[in-house]
Amino acid sequence: SLEEHVGPVYLVGDLRDPRYIHVFDAFHTYIELNLNVMEDVFKTYRQKMSIGLKDLDLNQAINIILSKGNPTIQEKALCFTVVPGYDDRKIRYPGALLDRRNGETYKAYWQKALKADPDLILITSWNEWHEGTEIEPSREYGFTYLQLTAIYTAQFKKTSLPYIEKPKLILKYLPRIDNGTLSLNISSQDYTAFIITIKIILNSSLEASYMEGYLTSTIRQDNLDVITVVFPVLKSGESVTMRFQLRRHLPDTVNIKETTVEYYSANGERFKQEVGEEYYHRLTVRGPSDLAITIFGQLYIARNGNINLWMRRQAVEVHVLSEVIQISDNERLRFTGWSDGNVESRRIVKLEKPLTLETIYQRQFRLIFEDTYNIILIPSSMEENWYVENSNVNISVKAIQYINNSTRKVLTSYFINDVEHSVSTQEDLFIIRIVIDQAVKLKFKYVTQYFIKGYSKFSRVLGEGWYPEGSEAILSVDNDSVPMEGLLGLIGGTYNADSKTKRLRVTGPMEAHFAWTPNYRLPTTISLFAIGLSIGILSLLIVRRHRKRTSSTDS
Repeated sequence: SLEEHVGPVYLVGDLRDPRYIHVFDAFHTYIELNLNVMEDVFKTYRQKMSIGLKDLDLNQAINIILSKGNPTIQEKALCFTVVPGYDDRKIRYPGALLDRRNGETYKAYWQKALKADPDLILITSWNEWHEGTEIEPSREYGFTYLQLTAIYTAQFKKTSLPYIEKPKLILKYLPRIDNGTLSLNISSQDYTAFIITIKIILNSSLEASYMEGYLTSTIRQDNLDVITVVFPVLKSGESVTMRFQLRRHLPDTVNIKETTVEYYSANGERFKQEVGEEYYHRLTVRGPSDLAITIFGQLYIARNGNINLWMRRQAVEVHVLSEVIQISDNERLRFTGWSDGNVESRRIVKLEKPLTLETIYQRQFRLIFEDTYNIILIPSSMEENWYVENSNVNISVKAIQYINNSTRKVLTSYFINDVEHSVSTQEDLFIIRIVIDQAVKLKFKYVTQYFIKGYSKFSRVLGEGWYPEGSEAILSVDNDSVPMEGLLGLIGGTYNADSKTKRLRVTGPMEAHFAWTPNYRLPTTISLFAIGLSIGILSLLIVRRHRKRTSSTDS
């Protein structure tokens, strides 16, 4: 037998003929469009087909009885069939129709079935949408038939319906002007939602578009776009984004007049959420390339100098992040404010209509100093050596820097971008005037000078003063001074001059001393007078000594 190969077999016969009572274990009819007839069919089951033989035909049972045995008697399982409705007129002619009557037909079948107290209840529904027997969720009926099935099944099985948590959906529009789309993001905050139907009504600005994976339809009515989107399920924690393509001419304002979303919980409870009229205005922020801003914390970067967005009508926080845009090491743009006079990098604007905000940036160039001396007086307006383009800058430089009393450094020239400019000044400060129309590299040239000092007891020394290192210093005495002649000697790091003129190679601070002895090449009259005077003085000294001796002898 079959059971020897596959195990126990339970046969259910789709028939109403009592002659097959000993063949099947249970009986049902797949469909009966007349409820009264269905009641009569079940009465036949109850009266004529409820008890029969098991695995025996009538002759076999008679033989068992004649042999004084007991044939196996079986109580047959009886089914009552319930039908939600039926309509196959689109696939058959003339077809048949059983009106659903908004669920009343299904209720009537269930009530008769429960009253009949069958062993089994069969629901005529095999996903045959073309015959109109479906009870799964649909656009036409939602969860109505699953809800009715749950209620009557619980009554039949004498059980209670489980508690199903209520889902909650969050809707958020995400208009994007860069690619001309209006996106609607829907997320399930808690629990799973089923049969989500979204209806959007807005001013005529959308094209009919097909959202892949969703059932989408667009209806034009009274210069409005009425868009309906349906998708089957949204699990807890999941989100889905639908994008609608805007028309070729992008409007400055997108007016969403109404948004309605309907959905069901797992037990078929219906929910509805509505979003009132909303306006999204164009917000344009203009600035240099690579301008970076945040709007409500979302980062946007201007790749072509403009940032275009649609924002909901509200107070909008705009924050300029790129207060300094570095073009190169020596050139940059610095944010100074907005075209409307606001100077704050973070500001709040009321977006009540399309709005354009324009940033103001100053081009700045860097002033580079290559000297190591701390001699440059920097203007107080300069920030880290950066200056505004075409600004006039006066830089005060110490032209003379004293190291000590005998050593100093003196500015002789300066270089602007390697072009030399000479300096001639005796003032301590020198002012350089520069127009900043590009990055400027400023370099200074200084020479070291030493003071050369001359000393003479009887004469004025000419030529003493400051001399550059490595130069030649020439010192001399005045020819009209006392007529003496110098002698040379090097004493303790100073020079003793041996003539009226001395040339020195300047390697550091120096002193030249001029010393003098009698000059024997004087005029004769003066010489004779000097000799006579000397002899007279000598004679007087001899006479005085002689007198002293004579006086001593007499005594």
